[in-house]
Amino acid sequence: MQRWTALLFAAFVALAVGLVVGSARRGPDEPPPVPPPTGAPLLLLDASVGEVASAQLTPPSFDLDAGGLPAFREEPGENADAGATLADGSPAPQLDPSAPKRVLFGVILVWYEGAQNAPQTARSKAEALLLATSIANDAKKDFAAAAKRGDVGVPAAGEMLRGVLERGPEYVLFSLEVGATGGPVDSPKGFYIFKRIE
Repeated sequence: MQRWTALLFAAFVALAVGLVVGSARRGPDEPPPVPPPTGAPLLLLDASVGEVASAQLTPPSFDLDAGGLPAFREEPGENADAGATLADGSPAPQLDPSAPKRVLFGVILVWYEGAQNAPQTARSKAEALLLATSIANDAKKDFAAAAKRGDVGVPAAGEMLRGVLERGPEYVLFSLEVGATGGPVDSPKGFYIFKRIE
């Protein structure tokens, strides 16, 4: 309990400082920025890729779902439909209320042309899906080895809270049994393959 209290206090202080600094930089007619969610380890993946670390990241917008948890609000953009569907193209269903509120996970990301932060030399979406499918099959046997084949691969990425990911990736990750892998699933950043650790 003390750990969560300390984390919440640190998040509150960081948010307060950010709002004060941000309001000093904003013009009088500009709306306040949406703060990024705390505890979002996927943002760390971008920073671990070298040249991508300097890219401007736009934090997602959130609403609250029926259970009072943050719910991702999809915003239009270049890759706006990514993350809303499952691999078969069907809309991602709502998570079961009994799904965990947080998971420990590993992740592999395969970029494609037009995905957020993907290099200009990224493969086509069709080529990326073929590669991601192959990696996902290998990940069932050895996730750490399969992670080396992705554009970003972190066998133990950390903790993920519900409400941070888009609906499709969130459904896949939070529906996995402990030790299972899932994906590929499309997202604005590319195709994700997940492994639930805890």
